[in-house]
Amino acid sequence: MTRTRDFDRQKVLEKAMLVFWRKGVDGASIADLLKEMNISRSSMYETFGNKDKLLLEAIQYYMDARKSEREVLNDSRDVRLSILHYFQNHIDRVFDEQAPDGCLITSTTATLDHQSTFIQDAIETSFKDIEKALMNLLEKGKASGQIDPTIDSKKWAFLFLNLHHSINITSKINHNKEDFIEMIQQVLSLL
Repeated sequence: MTRTRDFDRQKVLEKAMLVFWRKGVDGASIADLLKEMNISRSSMYETFGNKDKLLLEAIQYYMDARKSEREVLNDSRDVRLSILHYFQNHIDRVFDEQAPDGCLITSTTATLDHQSTFIQDAIETSFKDIEKALMNLLEKGKASGQIDPTIDSKKWAFLFLNLHHSINITSKINHNKEDFIEMIQQVLSLL
């Protein structure tokens, strides 16, 4: 007979996500996770399976929480402004003192060479979702005449995806938020 859980699964998952985010995948020990989640080892394994499966759920939780941030990329009335707003929101989050530094996806990507296939797949999905949203917006901009119709939307979307993740890393050294906004404005002026 299995015991009933006496904890809120979503709250525990959020706490695990924060541990992975703050300490990195390799730095987050089972002991760290259990302490922060405030559950027993057996409860963790019964609920999540193992550390990799917990990480996968934490990544999914993180991606689900970030979906609303991409909504601005559905607004094609002013394509450049939508991209600028997307990056302003992203930069605001990166510099939010209440949140851990950087990005869970970016830091997990740095350790992909020794992560399981299903973790790699989740990260790849995250990358593709952002890139696809940007590419679709650029295509709408080309169709409406806001963007030069000869640009390669896929290459520009890939550039923006890389800027997105490089901000997560560079912000750990450069703490001037305005530098990042100005960078995005400069790139958008080339579009």
